[in-house]
Amino acid sequence: MPIRTLPFFICAVLMLESSLAATIEVAQGASIQRAIDSAAPDDTIAIAPGTYREQLVLKDGVTLIGKGREDVVVEMPPSAGNVLVIKGCFSGGVHSITFRHAEAAESEGAVDPRAVVSVANSNVDFDNCVVSNGVANGIRIDGAGHTKIRNCVIRNNRGSGIALFGKGMPEIVDNTIQDNDVSGIVLHESRSATVSGNVLKGNKLYGFWPDDKSSLDASNNAFTENALINAFECRTMFGAK
Repeated sequence: MPIRTLPFFICAVLMLESSLAATIEVAQGASIQRAIDSAAPDDTIAIAPGTYREQLVLKDGVTLIGKGREDVVVEMPPSAGNVLVIKGCFSGGVHSITFRHAEAAESEGAVDPRAVVSVANSNVDFDNCVVSNGVANGIRIDGAGHTKIRNCVIRNNRGSGIALFGKGMPEIVDNTIQDNDVSGIVLHESRSATVSGNVLKGNKLYGFWPDDKSSLDASNNAFTENALINAFECRTMFGAK
């Protein structure tokens, strides 16, 4: 009898946990970070259209959903550093939001050169977002983890669009990464990355640059109007040796 009732007990607990998950509404002018701080794992934070000037630190298990990625904007001046920090999050997600450094063009000089979005040792879904106007990289991913970046636009950053460091297994799929001042995607000693279906366009160095210590699965990426082309891109596009 105990053997038969155990699966039922587990299902009941999972159903109870699911039923306790909440959706927290953030109205224009309110604080997204306060909503994050009050949220529990599996909660969803729904964000109304507007411009929110605050730094966000995501909590493990929490999901942010904007009501239109062009309509929900989170920004901070470059001197404040990262606009969004995701560190040690084993679940959760960020969807349909624009993240940017405000007034980057006027911020030459004493600025904090960190990325607009910083991800470290996390497993999160980052989907249908815009990351722009950074004084350095758009998105920087460090350490272990399995972060998924999908269906995003990453543009007009002074560094690279996405910079990967460390031994995680990120998935970078179906994004448009364009008009960044260095490269579209760079990998530094990255392990087991998946880079597929991206459009890499108009970047001022390469579309895609992995160092010789990186390993990855790259396929079906489109390279257009980048300033230079490297041997890896040639092999990817033309099957050259």
